[in-house]
Amino acid sequence: MWIVARRAIALADSEQNIGRSFWFALEHYVTNYTYFG
Repeated sequence: MWIVARRAIALADSEQNIGRSFWFALEHYVTNYTYFG
């Protein structure tokens, strides 16, 4: 999960929108975990 978080932060840095990118990645992670977990 740390890899996902770091990727989200890196993406957010490039987009200058940390909150939006982080929550988008987090929602994607949780959705995948719900489906495949």
